[in-house]
Amino acid sequence: MFFSEADGLYAVAADNINNAGEMFSRIILSLRSETNRTSGAIFQCIHAAVCDYHRARVQREVITKYLLIPGDLEKEENVELVRDECMRFDSGCEMVIGAFDELGRALLFETYSVGYTEQDNGLETLVLARGNTIPGFAAIGKGVTLRNFGLTTEITH
Repeated sequence: MFFSEADGLYAVAADNINNAGEMFSRIILSLRSETNRTSGAIFQCIHAAVCDYHRARVQREVITKYLLIPGDLEKEENVELVRDECMRFDSGCEMVIGAFDELGRALLFETYSVGYTEQDNGLETLVLARGNTIPGFAAIGKGVTLRNFGLTTEITH
């Protein structure tokens, strides 16, 4: 569990807690630079920090594995070489983050260890964070699909 009471930010993490601590620190720094405390602004801070963390880890653990320097990524053949691995990179932690907006409303967000998502139109994208204010619960870690199904089933019946 991580919290910064002064920033109104609270989180629980699953998987590698050290990675989650690094990510949470980035989220705090991002949030402190934001003057608005709306739900959208808080989400943007979380999303930016998680993307920044993902990018740094990819640079350190994937790009260097291929002995590429940043300028090499401008060549299409090098992009093809690492794109799939970068898209499917596992940051090693997931978080459920609670925050309060400027009106005191409680907000809930999730981050994902692997952001790779195939859209309905077949395009690939990264979804590393999302707001989860409705239905008002979140689960992370192993077995999350079954827990979410069980929570949804209990709430709807």
